[in-house]
Amino acid sequence: MENRLFFSSIVCYPIKEVVDMTAAQIRRRIAAVKTADAINAIEGVPVSRYAQVLSRSWAKGEITGEQMKQALLASHAKLAAQVRKHG
Repeated sequence: MENRLFFSSIVCYPIKEVVDMTAAQIRRRIAAVKTADAINAIEGVPVSRYAQVLSRSWAKGEITGEQMKQALLASHAKLAAQVRKHG
């Protein structure tokens, strides 16, 4: 496995290959992400561009679910700190 890095706006993560996924599995993941984004938008909670990028990377098997979660948590923590500072 080649060493690649995934850069979030906060942290650099080594990319762990999820598994070899079939084209059908990738299509299902992409469809699931699109559905989740649409449901959130309908509920009035649109998904950030950064979360969309992470979701698409997960759907294609480029990052793990755990890496996506950690990147989002770090991003939200940074945003919360900025809000508290400038509150």
